[in-house]
Amino acid sequence: FFAISISSFACGSESYKFFKSWKSKIVIFIALVLGVLHSIDSIFFTGTSDVKLNPYHPAFASFMSGISAKGYYRTYFLWTMPVLFMIAYCGKYVVEHKHNVAMVSYMKKNKKTYFFSKIITSAIVAVIINIVPNIVSIIMTVTFLHGKKGFMDSEQFSVAELGKFSYWCVHNPDLTYIIFLLTNLLVAALLGIMCQSIIFLLMDTKLSMLIVSAIWIGIYFGNGYFFIGNVMQPFVDENTLQTFLMCFVTYIPMVLIWSVAAYFKVVGKNDEI
Repeated sequence: FFAISISSFACGSESYKFFKSWKSKIVIFIALVLGVLHSIDSIFFTGTSDVKLNPYHPAFASFMSGISAKGYYRTYFLWTMPVLFMIAYCGKYVVEHKHNVAMVSYMKKNKKTYFFSKIITSAIVAVIINIVPNIVSIIMTVTFLHGKKGFMDSEQFSVAELGKFSYWCVHNPDLTYIIFLLTNLLVAALLGIMCQSIIFLLMDTKLSMLIVSAIWIGIYFGNGYFFIGNVMQPFVDENTLQTFLMCFVTYIPMVLIWSVAAYFKVVGKNDEI
């Protein structure tokens, strides 16, 4: 119980650093603006300028469904997530280390507590940054498009034409939205952990941004086998249950490799954090 209390306090103190930072406020503002712009685009400027004629289901028009807007707001957000996470929180470790704040923190805690407080907070920060534009967007789309049921005509396709998984998603949009929101948050949390782990290993924010962005965009968006979009964007015709599950099979090991390496570097060192 005492160990849990210390760990909770450590995470709380780390979270406070995020909430008081002006950089984190800017990052959240950027995420919020992208979510709002996407929603305005998908509600008022996609297909028709008359919102009454807009056929889109609120879940399909939301920020999570990038194809429902003409602008690439969702793409901009997804591709820059590693950079946003590092600016908002993960990169603080480099500054703390230069000013010996890491050593002071270590003296108050132990290495494991310090490491996991950073890792857990990086995941929480990633979830917050990811959920803000999604929540604001779904509120906007439900407000303006309540009762609409369109999915770019996918709702008219048969099971054979659409596939079992996509057919189920289109005909259970509310539950699909909740499932994909949770998978988005999980992917974001794991990405936050990977960002923090690479920061631990490289001790260089800019280089870490470059490497994580290369992994994130090059592997998980630029390679069909590793494509992470299958668990981040609902209502895509080509998606199947197999491709949905395979995303985690190809993604989680990458996060584990970096986080385990960071654990041994931070916790295993005898001299400094």
